[in-house]
Amino acid sequence: MIRVYPIMKLDQIAKIRRSLKTEKTAVIYALVVVGINTNLRVSDLRGLTWRNVWDEGTTNLCEHINLVEQKTGKPRRIKVTENIAEGLNYLLSNLGRIPEPDEPIFRNPLTRRVYSREHLSRVIGFEAQKAGIRDPIGMHSLRKTWGYHACITYNQPITLVQAGFNHASQGQTMDYLCITDDELDVVYETVAL
Repeated sequence: MIRVYPIMKLDQIAKIRRSLKTEKTAVIYALVVVGINTNLRVSDLRGLTWRNVWDEGTTNLCEHINLVEQKTGKPRRIKVTENIAEGLNYLLSNLGRIPEPDEPIFRNPLTRRVYSREHLSRVIGFEAQKAGIRDPIGMHSLRKTWGYHACITYNQPITLVQAGFNHASQGQTMDYLCITDDELDVVYETVAL
């Protein structure tokens, strides 16, 4: 499997979002928005149903996405932020109907099947190229993008991001997020005591 990178520039994220925010690509738009605003693995994103994001017995978004991770079997609770809510509501408004609670969120509207990981990676890679990104980008980039920006853009402690990813070490998290020596040089230049 090819190593993919996070989307490191906020303006490139904005370009991808703008490009995908159409009626025809509303499902992919919502997937990207949810993916970069959570640290869910591809399998967990593909497995999300409306029940995971709605208050019991309603079509109102709940405060947290609740699921059990497919890879680890551990329960997860993720805050539904303003961006996540916007992405899901945009998709819902473009469906033209109220989906069933157990219906997968990110499925092809024509075939009614969940998009394959490969198809999603191709689409996201294509959108990344259109936005000027030269690094390999795929589905896993969404998870990496969340962690990268949590650390680099929003200065969240690496220990919290490490815990969010369930990594064994900070080194594993730094490697996973493609944090380079050049970025560490900026830290050395910034800290002037």
